[in-house]
Amino acid sequence: MKNGLAIYQKETFNMINLEEILICPNCKVKFEDFNRSQVCINNKCSSFKKTIKNIKGKYVLVDFSNFMISEEDFLNFNSNTNDIRKKSFIIDLLKSVVYGNSLKTKKNVNNIIHSLNKKCSKILVVGGGTVGAGLSNFYENYRDQILSFDIYHSDNIDLIADAHSMPFLNEVFDFVIIQAVLEHVMYPKKVVSEIKRVLKKDGIIYSETPFMQQVHEGAYDFTRFTESGHRLLFNNFKCIKSGFIGGLGTSLLWSLEYFFMGLFRSRKIGKVFKLIFFWLRFFDYLIPKIYNIDGGCGFFFVGKKDVKISDSKIIKFYNGSQVF
Repeated sequence: MKNGLAIYQKETFNMINLEEILICPNCKVKFEDFNRSQVCINNKCSSFKKTIKNIKGKYVLVDFSNFMISEEDFLNFNSNTNDIRKKSFIIDLLKSVVYGNSLKTKKNVNNIIHSLNKKCSKILVVGGGTVGAGLSNFYENYRDQILSFDIYHSDNIDLIADAHSMPFLNEVFDFVIIQAVLEHVMYPKKVVSEIKRVLKKDGIIYSETPFMQQVHEGAYDFTRFTESGHRLLFNNFKCIKSGFIGGLGTSLLWSLEYFFMGLFRSRKIGKVFKLIFFWLRFFDYLIPKIYNIDGGCGFFFVGKKDVKISDSKIIKFYNGSQVF
């Protein structure tokens, strides 16, 4: 533990050999003898013969020809900053009071692991720079089977990459987790397409996305999803389970934080009021599910790689209170 945050950096991979599964994120050609050459061998690729960058021991496998910022700005930022997501023990404690312990996430992920049983040898965490809410025990129990990446340096990741163009071979992973990430990518459907590509035939996806949440992470916050919208995003997957993560009480708590933040022109005061009214989240358990579906703070989706479902099935999927 460091400053109250568990660090899961791995020195070796017991179940996952990075060099065997890495491809060029630009042209998707497999690297040959990656450890020694560290270059793309495709002479038609813009990355051809360019040495792969390394930041603080992490490979940088990003297609900068299709990235939101320039390669120079990106590398300078990552090289000149420490782990920007590290938190103190006090902050972690306060967050657990306000948000709870993400019991739904823990239960959902544990159920998936148990259903996969011994077949789950390779797990991918997309956007794993921060250990997600409810995933600490999961990381501790399966750290040797997890490969994690993000677009910024962190002790929790194994490489730096862009979710829009993942540097992995087709059908490598048994299980992919993407938690609170899809709202921060520019093209969510493209990311989901990449997830489908790297998942094995019977692979499982676990996704969490926000709905009734205000802007967080500033300019890097783009999209919100209803439960039906979340389902539509994964329309190439069979739905195993879906539901809300945080209901109307939690949504109200978010609104109060931003209301007082704006009223007093202070982010800190907004956080104070969120702490004062933390008890509102317990109304999530009193309000019927069909109403939480229509105003939930966020949603989860568990799916299995499958054929595309029809638009009419997306309409029938709706399970909220507004049935006409």
